[in-house]
Parts: sequence; C-alpha cells; structure tokens
Amino acid sequence: MRITGLESLVDRRLGTLSLGQSRRVLLAQALLDRPPLLLLDEPFSSLDSLVIHDVRAHLREQVALGACLLMATHRVE
Repeated sequence: MRITGLESLVDRRLGTLSLGQSRRVLLAQALLDRPPLLLLDEPFSSLDSLVIHDVRAHLREQVALGACLLMATHRVE
C-alpha cells in the first residue's frame, strides 16, 4: 500500500475510487506477493508522477532481487 500510495484510501470501497486510484489498487495486488515474474501492460496508465516514481523504484528493487520483469509501456522516459 505504501508503494502505490494507498494508505489514505484503506477504508474506501473500490467502487468509490477514481480510475487512477483503482489502477493503484490493481498494481498493489499484482505486487503483493513479490512474484518472481512480472508481466505488466501499461502499469503507469492513470497514475500520477509521484506514484510512478515509487512504483519504478520498487520494480527496480524486485529485479535486483532476481525477479524477471516484462513491461509494455508508451512512456518515452
């Protein structure tokens, strides 16, 4: 929850969240068990730049620890 910035939304129902907030929930679910293989399609879609920064840092950590990451994105940077 920390990585995707969901701490303040913990008491909210999923149906009341915005698109970006819902995307953060889905991303948090994907990262929850620290899977050895991550297949991500546009994981940064609808996320703000601060959350993107934190998620990228976390993904780099996971790769450094041995996870395999395959990601499709249209983001140039």
